Amino acid sequence: MKLTFGTFEGHDLSDPAIPDSYMKWLAARGRYDSKTNRFETAWKVPVDVWMAARQEIERRGYTHIGERFVKEEK
Repeated sequence: MKLTFGTFEGHDLSDPAIPDSYMKWLAARGRYDSKTNRFETAWKVPVDVWMAARQEIERRGYTHIGERFVKEEK
């Protein structure tokens, strides 16, 4: 899946140029909060991108534990 927004727009999710930290943000369904109202969400990662990012972060060796992703040690 190609990203249609953000810093890595046009890159495929499997591209190793996308850092794990950004991939974790996508997989956690990151959001941008409104600058004028701290209780309002201005934007969230779309569901289709979120699901694809979850699969990719697991492929990269991370496990989802609660609210975070932990790298599996080999």
